[in-house]
Amino acid sequence: MPLDSESVFGIFVRRCCLAFDQLEFHQISALFAEWQQAAEIIGGDIRDTDDTKERLAQRSRVEAEEVVEQHIAQLEAGAGTDVVRQDYISGHARSHYLAYLSDVGSGESERASAELRRFFDSDSRSTHQNALLHLAGMRAQVGMSDGARLALAEATHVARDSQDHACLMYAQSWETRLLLDERSAAAAQQAASALVAKAAALGDREMLAVGSIYAADALLLGGVGPRQVFEAVVAARALVVELGVSRLSSDFWQSSARAWAQHGGAGVAALHQQMDPRYL
Repeated sequence: MPLDSESVFGIFVRRCCLAFDQLEFHQISALFAEWQQAAEIIGGDIRDTDDTKERLAQRSRVEAEEVVEQHIAQLEAGAGTDVVRQDYISGHARSHYLAYLSDVGSGESERASAELRRFFDSDSRSTHQNALLHLAGMRAQVGMSDGARLALAEATHVARDSQDHACLMYAQSWETRLLLDERSAAAAQQAASALVAKAAALGDREMLAVGSIYAADALLLGGVGPRQVFEAVVAARALVVELGVSRLSSDFWQSSARAWAQHGGAGVAALHQQMDPRYL
């Protein structure tokens, strides 16, 4: 609703917004958890007296949770951990996970490692191989490729012993990303093809889209003709849209922008880069 910016209530709301913007993401998570508990108590008190208020309270909880999840998705994209899903995180583990993501994004490798250990210590449902995958992702993001590969090798070993095929697929994804970062075109193409095959066999739509984007990047890196590159880009776009994995839109638009930039479409490349949801 419209607020008078000079009114007492308008000034109060503006101060709340400014204070909220200064919070770190793990503090936002803790605040949301406390607010949710309070809202549930209030909702229980009004349920018998006013159904309209209860519906409004429920709607507010859903909207607040959506905002928090959007922040988490942005952090995961910036930290490079978006291919390792942790949908069930809650409580203290959630706070440590957000702190870990924030530290990775700012390049604080030691603090990120400490928060990662606290996260997996406080979340009994997480597995050793998932912890190793996150460790590999953190090291890759801060430029520690050798350390990332050591973590990936151990994660792969543990995952094979426990028949964790999903973890093996995620490890393949990180290996492909490392090869792309190192500009190893032939090896990256082979790794991307293997990732696509694994994702298709397991029926994982999101990882199928990830592999397709990596395949387009690998072809571009290998210097193949524009026809093959753009066929791969179009295929990746179709998967992102048709399979409903909107969280990969940013990766797709950046990949498309690189393809256009290399093949002489500077203006189109700039336009596609601006389509990245992180910059909208």
